[in-house]
Amino acid sequence: MRIGRVFLYVGIPAPWTFAIVGVVNRNVGSAGMTDMRHFNECACVIVTYDPDSGILSSQLDALTSQVATIVMVDNGSKPDIQEYLHRAESERIGVKLISLGSNYGIAHAQNVGIRETIAQGKRYVLLLDHDSIPAENVIQRLYATAETLRRRNVKLGALGVRLIEPRTGKENGFYLLKAGTWRRIRCNRESDEIVECDYLNSSGTFLPVETIEEAGYFDELLFIDHVDTDWCMRAKSKGFRFFGVCSTEIHHYMGESIARFWCFGWRAMPRRTPRRHYFIVRNSLWLYRRSYVPFFWKLNNFLKLIFTLIYFSLFDRERLLQARMIMRGFIDGAAGPSRARK
Repeated sequence: MRIGRVFLYVGIPAPWTFAIVGVVNRNVGSAGMTDMRHFNECACVIVTYDPDSGILSSQLDALTSQVATIVMVDNGSKPDIQEYLHRAESERIGVKLISLGSNYGIAHAQNVGIRETIAQGKRYVLLLDHDSIPAENVIQRLYATAETLRRRNVKLGALGVRLIEPRTGKENGFYLLKAGTWRRIRCNRESDEIVECDYLNSSGTFLPVETIEEAGYFDELLFIDHVDTDWCMRAKSKGFRFFGVCSTEIHHYMGESIARFWCFGWRAMPRRTPRRHYFIVRNSLWLYRRSYVPFFWKLNNFLKLIFTLIYFSLFDRERLLQARMIMRGFIDGAAGPSRARK
């Protein structure tokens, strides 16, 4: 496995210092790939909410040979789905179901699952949504990389993997905020390189429990969207670093469906429901108030919100409801957490 040599680009005082990564040949972590310590020292936390039983079954099948402990935290799924989740727990060794009985949001569910894994003495946790199917070597590769980085005294926040959208076959990539704009880093699928980044998607995030204990748990007030964004930026402000591992992948469904639009060529992006867009907009404005959130993230995000408003208000099949929920997000976001809705 190769680790990228880090070159710092400093344009804004800490903590708004961003890294550009170049890859060099340097073998790391190969010794950790030959044992099974990852099986007992790692756990997986899956948050479910009315999951597709076929996708969840494939997810569990892919994980049971990789870790001894899988914690499913259910956010109030329908009764028939609850029955399926209980069957999945009883049919598989190492799977534990925690039913919350209602939808408390992804942040709360993840925190519940992480606390359960800490109580069981685990050192690392892999976070997954119910629609993410990992490759067979995910835990092993992430564990080996994390152990190597920590032996080199890297203050590791978390690791991520390549996320592949199954409906388009496109890779989500990793991102750096450089000179005020986002720079996308694409992985060479045939390489063992790792790349430093500023942000990780929550599904596929592999983190040491020590990081959670120092950086803090996920902000439950945010409920769903930007929970991962907020946590990454908060942890970075405390000196933690984030890396993407190119040698493994997770198939992850982004959004309820795929929206295609033309902008100097056809492009694709996740289509989300009006309710999800409400949370995206509201939580974005809430993050603007936080001192550890970089200015250029706020600027880029605001421009993206304007595009979201224009596109989904004009072209979405639920355009009127989309416009109403997005505008409500702007209003409640500007008002602050006192206007919190779930």
